[in-house]
Order: sequence, then structure tokens, then C-alpha cells
Amino acid sequence: MQQDTLEKLKLFTEYLKHITTLSTASLILLTIFLEKLSRRPRWKTLVIVALCSFTLSLIASAIGFLGVLYLISGAGGKPELGDELWRVGGLLTIGGFIIGAICLSVFCIGNLHTANELPTPSATH
Repeated sequence: MQQDTLEKLKLFTEYLKHITTLSTASLILLTIFLEKLSRRPRWKTLVIVALCSFTLSLIASAIGFLGVLYLISGAGGKPELGDELWRVGGLLTIGGFIIGAICLSVFCIGNLHTANELPTPSATH
């Protein structure tokens, strides 16, 4: 395998690691937002789409990593399989993340007023 190709695969794996971290953090943020900040969230469909999108992004990044491993190791003697896996995994990773981020942002913006309407601790005494 050429040094140029190895460098590209290394950059791709770094990209996957960053998107995986961001998707995981977004899932945690969404869970916390639902649990702590919003008692009656609006636009629940966005939550479902965001959860599915971030989960897709995580699964797709695992597929992308698998494709890179196939290419580097030459496993099974099918480099075209590794090439397809990392390309499809990469596209689904970024696509899932972008859709999830948009849905999460719209959901948070749409529910800001709900969080502001919650009683403050001093108002309940």
C-alpha cells in the first residue's frame, strides 16, 4: 500500500474518531436536555430523528473503521470491499451527524421557552 494512501486512511480514521465523539456527546446532551430541562418538550419527532441519526452516525463510523481495517490488512483479499465500506461508512457518518445536529438544534431552540417557563427554586418558596 502506498504511503499517500496510508496517510489518507489515517486522516479518515481521525475524522471518524472526531465525528464519533461529537455524536456520542450529542446523544448525551439530548438525553440530559430531555431529562432535566424540558418537562413537556415540543416537536418530539425531532428527538426521534436526532436519536436515530446520531445512532446511525455511530454505527456507520464503525463500518468505516472496518473498511479501513480491510484496506490496511488486506483481509480476505478483497480490497474493493474495504474501499466500499469506508466510503459508505464515511458518508453515512457525516450524513447522520449533520441531520442529527440540525434536529437537535431546532429542538433546543423550539424548547427554549419551555425551559424558561419552569419555576425557579426561589419562586416555589
